[in-house]
Amino acid sequence: MLMRPIENILKMLGSKFLPDILKNNFRGPFIHTRSVSRSFFLKDFSFVGDGINLRINSPVQISVLYLNGKPMTHCSEQNSGTNVFFLTKNALEPWENILTIPAESPEKKLDFVLEYHIDAVTGVPDQINDTDWGDFSFEKNIHIRAAWGFIQNSYNNSKESEFRGTFYPCFDNTNATYRLNSWIWCSAIVVEALFDEMNMHIEFQSKAYEIAKSVGDVLLDRWDRDNKSAAGGVVIRWDISPSSPIGIVPWRAPNDIAFIGAYAFLPLYHATLDKKYLHAALEMGRWILENGFLPNGHLFAGYRDDLSHWDRSWLYVDSGYTSKLFARLYLATNDIFWKNAAIQFIDWYIENFYSKSGFFKWVWPWRFWNSGKKIFTRGQAWALDGVLSAYQISGDKKYLEIARQVAFTLLKYQNDDGSWPYILTRHSSGPCNKGTPILAYHLLRIYELTGEDFFGDSARKAIQWCENNQCLIEIQHFEYGGIFSKNEEGSIVGQANVSTAFLYASAYYSMAKNLDAHLSKARILNEKYP
Repeated sequence: MLMRPIENILKMLGSKFLPDILKNNFRGPFIHTRSVSRSFFLKDFSFVGDGINLRINSPVQISVLYLNGKPMTHCSEQNSGTNVFFLTKNALEPWENILTIPAESPEKKLDFVLEYHIDAVTGVPDQINDTDWGDFSFEKNIHIRAAWGFIQNSYNNSKESEFRGTFYPCFDNTNATYRLNSWIWCSAIVVEALFDEMNMHIEFQSKAYEIAKSVGDVLLDRWDRDNKSAAGGVVIRWDISPSSPIGIVPWRAPNDIAFIGAYAFLPLYHATLDKKYLHAALEMGRWILENGFLPNGHLFAGYRDDLSHWDRSWLYVDSGYTSKLFARLYLATNDIFWKNAAIQFIDWYIENFYSKSGFFKWVWPWRFWNSGKKIFTRGQAWALDGVLSAYQISGDKKYLEIARQVAFTLLKYQNDDGSWPYILTRHSSGPCNKGTPILAYHLLRIYELTGEDFFGDSARKAIQWCENNQCLIEIQHFEYGGIFSKNEEGSIVGQANVSTAFLYASAYYSMAKNLDAHLSKARILNEKYP
C-alpha cells in the first residue's frame, strides 16, 4: 500500500513536467495513446477522393487494422516488411479517427506513412453549415450570442460523417480539431436550450422549432435504427479502452440514453404535441428498466457492442441524471410507474454514491484507496440534476436537503474567480469548464427553491467566470463563443492540459444566464408588489 502514494506522486510529476511529445508519442498526424492494443488518432484530414492508403512498416504481417471499430483489410499491394491498408472515405470521420492494431501484433516500433489516394486534401476540414440559424440579432447579450455561435459552429454537417446532423461535443483549440464525434448524447441538451431561448425571445419561436425538430429527428432515426438490434437501445458514444479488442467500446449506456429522452424527446413532445417523441422516450425508459436496471435500483454501466455483453460492475457519478427521464415521463403521463422508477433509482444512487461529507463519490463501487482521490466537479452537477428531479416529483424534503448539502460543499471549494476545479478538492487540477456552467444552473435552481442568496451569488460568480473565459474574437469561427480552459482531463483523448471548449457547457451557460435573468425579474416584481 505504501507504493501507491509514491506511484501517484511520480505520475503527477511526470504529467506536470514531461513534454507532451514524450507522454503521448506523437507520430505525425497520429497520437499514440495508452492501450493494450495500439490505438492512434488521425485528425485534420478532409477526403474528397475515395480515401487514403496507410502504409505500416512492420517485421511481420499485420492481419487486421480497426478504424473506428470497423475492420480494415489489406490492399492487394503487400511487400516484405510492409502492410498497406486502404482507409475508405465512408469509414473515416472528417475530424478525428481512431486506428487500432490488435495486441497480438508485434510490440516493436511501427512506422506509419500516409499515401493520398486520388486527390485527398490535407488540412482542417471546412464546416459548411447550410442550416439557417439566423444571427441571433434579437439577443442583445453578447455572451449569449457568442454561446449560440459556438453551438451553431459545432453542428456536424459533413456528408461523410456517420454522425451528420448531431453536434461535435468538444473543440480542442490546442490541436485545432473537434473531438468526441461519436458522443451523440451531448446533442440532446441543445434541444432543451433552444426551447429555453425561445421562451426568452418569442421572435425566435419558429426557428427554435425548426432546429430542435431537425436535431431530434436525427436522434430519433438513430434510435429507431439501432433499437432493432439484438441488444436494443442505441449506440450513444465510443470510448477508448485497453480492454477492447477493437480499440474502442461502442456503448449503449442507459444513463446517456436517458439524457436523450429527457432533454430532447420530451421537450419536443411538449413543444410540438407530436406523440412520436413521447413514444420514443417511453421506449427508452422501458429499455433501461428491462435491460440495464435491477429491482433494487442498481443501474448498469451499459452494453458493450465490442464484447456483446452488459457491464454491471461499475457506474460513474455522471449517471445521476438518469432519474430526470423517469421524472419527466411521470410528469408527461401521470403514470405512477415512472415516479416509482425515478425514486427507486435515486435512492439506490444516493445510498451508493453520496458521502456524509457533502459530495457524491466519483464511481461505484467505492474502494477505500480512492477516498478523496477523484471528486469530479462535473459529477456533482449531474448528481444535483437527478436529486432535484426527485424532489420535483415527490416533494420529499430529504432530496432538497441533500442538494443543499452538496451546494454548501461547492461553496467551500469554489475558486475565487468563480470556477470550480476539475477535481473538486484539488485546485491544482485546473478549472472545470464543463462542470462550472452546469453547477451555475443547478445552484440557481436551488436558490429558486430555498431563497438563500449565497447560492444565487455563487452561481453568478460562476456565470461571470464563463464569460471571462469565453472566446469573443473570431480568429477561426470554430473557437468563437466557446468557454475555454485547460485542466488535467483535457479532451478525453489521452492528452492533459489542452485548451478545450464543450458544447453542453455553452448550452448550460445560456440556460443559466436566462434563469438568472428570470429570477432577477421575479425578485424585482416581488419587491415592488409584495
